[in-house]
Amino acid sequence: MGLLRVAPSVFSEDKNCSPSLSLYAAMMLAAFLLACSSQDDRREARPRELWRETDLIAIAMTGEDRAIIVSRTGPIHRTVDGGASWTRAHVPVVSALRAISMADAERGWVVGDGVILRTDDGGKRWRRQRLPGPSDSMRLSGISAIDSAHAVALGENGIVLQTRDHGASWELARAAAPVDRAQGSTFEDVFCARNVERRCWLAGTDLETRESFEESWDLQIPMDFSLFSPMAFGTGRVELSDVNRERLERFVSENRHREHLKWTLEPRIGPEELESIGRYRDPTALFDLVASRIEEVRTVLEDNRVPPEIIIVLGAPPWDYEDYLDDDGRFLETYWEERGAPESSLRLQLRDETRLRSVRVDESGLGLAVGEAGAVLRSEDGGEHWQTIARPTPFDLHALAIGPRSAAAVGAQGGLWISRDGGRHWESLDGEWLTPHFDPLRAIAFSPSGETGIVVGDKGRILRSRDGGLSWLNPTPRPLLAQREP
Repeated sequence: MGLLRVAPSVFSEDKNCSPSLSLYAAMMLAAFLLACSSQDDRREARPRELWRETDLIAIAMTGEDRAIIVSRTGPIHRTVDGGASWTRAHVPVVSALRAISMADAERGWVVGDGVILRTDDGGKRWRRQRLPGPSDSMRLSGISAIDSAHAVALGENGIVLQTRDHGASWELARAAAPVDRAQGSTFEDVFCARNVERRCWLAGTDLETRESFEESWDLQIPMDFSLFSPMAFGTGRVELSDVNRERLERFVSENRHREHLKWTLEPRIGPEELESIGRYRDPTALFDLVASRIEEVRTVLEDNRVPPEIIIVLGAPPWDYEDYLDDDGRFLETYWEERGAPESSLRLQLRDETRLRSVRVDESGLGLAVGEAGAVLRSEDGGEHWQTIARPTPFDLHALAIGPRSAAAVGAQGGLWISRDGGRHWESLDGEWLTPHFDPLRAIAFSPSGETGIVVGDKGRILRSRDGGLSWLNPTPRPLLAQREP
């Protein structure tokens, strides 16, 4: 602060004041102004609000009262007192961040738009790591640390990165899908088990898994897979048999109430029809046969109140096949090979098209995944098989965590749901922490013991549980920001 200047008139003599009295008055005025200034300085130095409008996007808990929070715009904060106060970490980038995963209390990673950061001191300081390609092509949205050396990161269009050397180098474990297929290979979350197998899961438009760290991502698990046994047709026939028709109508009656389903039809061609009708002559006759069978089954579905817009046909006859022969001389032969089966039939498959946002599998083998429109999947065998659970809400679920006392999920409308029976049934929690604007909750984590949990969300919302997720409160009405890390 600059030197205090006193107006010359204060020191001037007049008939009512002696010079000594004037000087004394000036000194008193200066002392008063300095005191006010000191109070202003102290007010300025008080901790300010940590976040008013900042969206908190990810969290990791490394102890009962220790946690690291990532905000959408880039700052990272840590707490050692259960969220009563927070300290801002040293971060070497100004970039949007998306996810965090800690291998242990000291070491872990954060990822975001074209960036991977690593900490080795519990989140106080972060350093940038080298990507295996141009940073602007790698918008990373997920990270899962297996141990301090191994981790898997997830990006746009299905790209997967992995490291085996503490992040000194990252390599492509799965390349990005072509642009025209990107919509079918979008993933939102990655989770890896911290055991000898190091099995990992990708959750998004599908649920994919990899058996070990060295294998490729080649096992795809549909989110909801209900397969109606193939409906066989005799050679040259297009009508369903009475038995198949009754069976199909019963199947439709049992499943048409289920929301978010696609009824997928896929024709199969037996060797007798292929050899006698299609392969060595004009395929039009065989195309007509296949198309008639598709229409036969489609009619039964629509007559039984399945909306036509959710009926999808895979492998429909390529009537314009000649347009492709110049570019691919085996186009038609490939179609026959893909449709080949022991007998001519039509497959019907129900598939849930809802996108998953988060997946977790615990040491007991309980697996849970949540996603759009309240979708919940559950596994009892370590993620080998999954089944759909009744949706607890019509709103999106963004993240979940599994603790010893409860599983908890958070999502849109500021919602928080818990399950006390391993994900079979869910209940919505209400509390004073609900905001009138229903700001979304984005992430949740339990401490290593599972007793403490922290939830974060938009506009700086923070909730804490001290009873394993059974109840939640705001740890402090106005979280305060401590000084930066020294």
